[in-house]
Order: sequence, then C-alpha cells, then structure tokens
Amino acid sequence: YTFKCSYTFKWRKAPSFFSGDERYLSMKQKNKVEEIIRAIDKQKGEKEQEERITKEYLIIDCQTRLIGIQIEYLREVLDLKDDNEISPIPFTPSYILGIINVRGEIIPVLALSELLHIDERELNLMKIVVIENQFKISFPIKNIVDMRAVDVKDIRTIKDVTAKKEDQFISDEFDYHGTVVSIMDIPKLFLSHYIL
Repeated sequence: YTFKCSYTFKWRKAPSFFSGDERYLSMKQKNKVEEIIRAIDKQKGEKEQEERITKEYLIIDCQTRLIGIQIEYLREVLDLKDDNEISPIPFTPSYILGIINVRGEIIPVLALSELLHIDERELNLMKIVVIENQFKISFPIKNIVDMRAVDVKDIRTIKDVTAKKEDQFISDEFDYHGTVVSIMDIPKLFLSHYIL
C-alpha cells in the first residue's frame, strides 16, 4: 500500500525582529541616548565645578588671632630685617607707624593690631605685608601661617559685625585646623577714616 501526500511544503525564511529601517532607527536612538548622557554628565561636571568655587587667602599671625587676606589684594611680603626700615612720621596718629621704601616706592605702614583693636602682647614682628586696592598700604606682622584655597561654602558670615568693635573690618571667617581665621574686609578698610 502506498500513501501519497497531497500537501506541498514550502520553506520560508525565519522572520527578523529588526528590518533594515528598524536597525537604522535603533542605532539613531542609541546615539541619541548616548548624546543625552554626555550632556547630563557635562552639566553635572559644570555644576560640581560651580559648587567647588574657592577663594585663596594668605593666613597671617597677628598677635592673638589669625587673619585671612584675600590673595587678589596681596602684592608682596617683605622680610622686616630691621626696625629702621620703617621711617616714622611725626605728628601722625598712633596707627600710622611710618613709611617704607620698596624699590623707590614710598608705602605707608599701618599698625594692624590697632586697626583691629588687638591686644599687642608680642612685638616680634618679622614681616611686612603689602596690599593694594585703590593704592598700596602695608603693615608688619608676626609671621605667615599658610596660603589656603577655601571653598566659598565653608566661609561663614559673622552675624553681627557691630557687636564687637574689633570686628568692624572683619565680616567673614572660616575654620583652619581647629582655629578660626577672621577674613579682613580690605575694601571696607580702604573706605574707612583710617585710610581716607
């Protein structure tokens, strides 16, 4: 007995999940996603960079406290080898120590301890700091402690600067190895009666 099958089988190609166009679109989508990720990473990097804005300060030892001077106002620091480098000026207020000749330029020397009303317990002043805003002034200091870049987020504004007379030129502060550094307000100093 012979069985004959009347059905005809046709082999077909297995269907592809992605046609040529679909593959092209998926690649475009992938590139778009990567572009978006790169843009997000760039924005995050810029944001982190903005959040890490710093200001540089020269930290000086001023008798009984540390003072921070913003680097943008600093011009130079000189060794005070001999008190004779400062030439006194007669009939001037006590906070004006005299003048100093720096390479032919005459610069007034002020007593920072009097400007900040700091008790002068030590007279071992080793250096002279020269700062400039509208013009140059200088003041002798005990020593340089450090130069530090401080994140602006770590700088605190003193709530009531009028509460203490000695803080009239101090408006901000930051911590330094367990000690508070008082930031000197240089523009305010140059606008004060001590200078003008």
